[in-house]
Amino acid sequence: MSAAKKRGLGRGLDSLIQSAPTAPTGARQLAVGELHPNRDQPRSRFDETGLEELADSIRAQGVIQPIIVTARSAGGYTIVAGERRWRAAQRAELAEVPALVREISGDQELLELALVENLQRSDLNSVEEAEAYQTLQDKFSLSQDELASRVGKARTTVANSLRLLRLPTEVTDLMRDGRLTAGQARPLLALDSREEQCRWAERAVNKSLSARDLERLVRSAKGGRKGRTPKARSIEVHTAAAEETLTQKLQTRVEIRRRGKGGRVLLHFHTEEELIRLYDLLISKGEGP
Repeated sequence: MSAAKKRGLGRGLDSLIQSAPTAPTGARQLAVGELHPNRDQPRSRFDETGLEELADSIRAQGVIQPIIVTARSAGGYTIVAGERRWRAAQRAELAEVPALVREISGDQELLELALVENLQRSDLNSVEEAEAYQTLQDKFSLSQDELASRVGKARTTVANSLRLLRLPTEVTDLMRDGRLTAGQARPLLALDSREEQCRWAERAVNKSLSARDLERLVRSAKGGRKGRTPKARSIEVHTAAAEETLTQKLQTRVEIRRRGKGGRVLLHFHTEEELIRLYDLLISKGEGP
């Protein structure tokens, strides 16, 4: 995809890049033991399989992209961005890692930088992103307009993300696990009861319903009409397992459609932001750790 075409994906990518500080105060090798996780790290889960794969890559090639840190008054450094690389470096038993040291003015800037960096690297699932917005808003009393401006997103994008936190824990857990996408979850917000939201979320997962399917069925349910559930695809077990793995890895619905000896792999997205996230994720996979 050309640079011009990439810019055409929307304002999110460029505005995020522009919003990030660009003047590190130093780049050096730091002892792994001197680095400490950020207690407000937006990313709450680290996939064990992915960590082990990254550790294998680091054993072979080292840490290619420096970890961003800031000095602590108590000694050592707080990780601003790159906790996953740091965890993998520990597994690879590295003594030191490359790091860029930034001057951070306080907790708000630390959280903002960690959020923006994770958004740029597409490392957050939809729930983690929404929770990070919520933390920034609550902790520093920011309006949605102020919050959107700080992280380089449209206000409507931030508002739509925050709305996902109104869903029950059972539903957001499905999103954290990559079994339900944000696009599938949004129609559930129109349902009146927690029980209905959970029931339809499970149904979407079990029957591989698309966001469009759910929108139609939820609309029918609210209108008192009987919605017809699309017939589930017939799919053999190995292909189903591969779809599930890819869906969890990419945090969006993935379909493998076989035809003869070939076929297609379909990646679903419902917003410009989701397309940008998938684009960055697929590009980054080819660039190493």
